Amino acid sequence: MWLEINASPERLDLGAHLIRTAKARGAKFIISTDAHHPRHLRSMRFGVITARRGWLAPADIMNTLPLEQFAASLRRN
Repeated sequence: MWLEINASPERLDLGAHLIRTAKARGAKFIISTDAHHPRHLRSMRFGVITARRGWLAPADIMNTLPLEQFAASLRRN
């Protein structure tokens, strides 16, 4: 199972407690900016902060993986 951490400041709805609970149950995560304009890409930092508050490591976040590993994860799911 993959869960989105939406980095848009208006959509920071997946809190640290829920992230930790989901991680404990085997979930992986993707940080998304939900960008609709190039300047929205700057919001990525809010997603990273949210992931850190949930005690996630880069290995828990699918879009930090090397391309080959990410592609293999897509094929498995």
